[in-house]
Parts: sequence; C-alpha cells; structure tokens
Amino acid sequence: MARVENACPRSDRGEPRSALLAGDYCADERDWPETLVVLGLSIPVSLVGTAPVTAGSVSRRMSGHAQAMRELDRMAERREKKSEQSQG
Repeated sequence: MARVENACPRSDRGEPRSALLAGDYCADERDWPETLVVLGLSIPVSLVGTAPVTAGSVSRRMSGHAQAMRELDRMAERREKKSEQSQG
C-alpha cells in the first residue's frame, strides 16, 4: 500500500502531525487535549455571559408583573369606590 504524502495538514507550529509520520490517516489523529481545553475554558465564559442575561430578563419580567399588579389594585379600588357610592 502506497504511503500518502501530505494527507494530514500541518500543525500550527509547522511540523507534520504524528499521524503523517506513522503513516496513519488524519481521522485517527486528532488534537483532543487541545480541543478539550478550549471547550473546558469556554464553559465558564459562557456561564459568565449567561448569568447577567438571565438576571436582566427575570428583573424585567418581575418589574412588569409588579406594574400589572399595581394597575389591578387601582382598578379594584376604583370599582369598590363606585359600588360604595352607588349604595350610599
């Protein structure tokens, strides 16, 4: 079986990957440690970004709910006043 030259791309540092040196295909050689480190570092960064967005969204919804409750209380008070005036 003929060896395929330049089957695997070169690494960022310019040296050929170990798969090319061993005669294996690129699919067998992955930079899993580097990839997993990047993935691991992205999780805290995403959490740091998600927390303020969630807090802001909840704050807006709670503020809207409080405003709606105040409006309902005002409407109930007006209705009570009208019913008291019509009875008295």
